[in-house]
Amino acid sequence: MDMMKTGELLSRLRKERGMTQKQVAEVLQISDRTVSKWERGIALPDSSIMLEVCDILGISATELLCGERINMENYNKELENRKIKMIAVCPGWVKTEFFNRAVSDDTIKYYNKFFTSDEVVTRAIYDMYRGRDVSICGPTIRAQVLLTKLLPHKLVMKIWCKQQKK
Repeated sequence: MDMMKTGELLSRLRKERGMTQKQVAEVLQISDRTVSKWERGIALPDSSIMLEVCDILGISATELLCGERINMENYNKELENRKIKMIAVCPGWVKTEFFNRAVSDDTIKYYNKFFTSDEVVTRAIYDMYRGRDVSICGPTIRAQVLLTKLLPHKLVMKIWCKQQKK
C-alpha cells in the first residue's frame, strides 16, 4: 500500500467535493491536523472511522487502501491482480456477548442455532475458494435467504418476527 498515493486520492476527492480539511475533520470529530497527515501520506485513517471517511468522499474501502479509483467494470480484475479475494458473508446468529445478554433479558426469544465466529470465517474461506460470491452459514439461513428471493420482503419479515415471539 502506498500511503502517498492514498493521501493524494483523499486530497483530490475532498477538493472535488468542495470541502476543507477542517470541514472533513468536523464531520468526523477529529482534528484537521489528522486529515492533513492523511493527505500528506504520513498516516492513514483509523479503522474505526475508515468507512465514514469512505462515505464522505464517495469511495470504497478498497479504493481508499489502494489509493486510486477503481472502475467498477474492472473491479474483480483489479482485485484479482492485487491478489485480493472478496466475499459477502451472511452469518445468521453469531455467538457474541450481545446475544448472551439479549437471550438472558428476553430481548430475543427464539433462534435456530448460534454460530461461532470461527465457524463463520471457516465457512467464508471455504466458500471463497469454491468461487462463491456469498457465504451463508447453515441450512436455516440458506432457506431464509432463498425465501427473500422468492417471497415479498414484507411476508418474510412477518414470518421472521412471528418466530421471534415464540
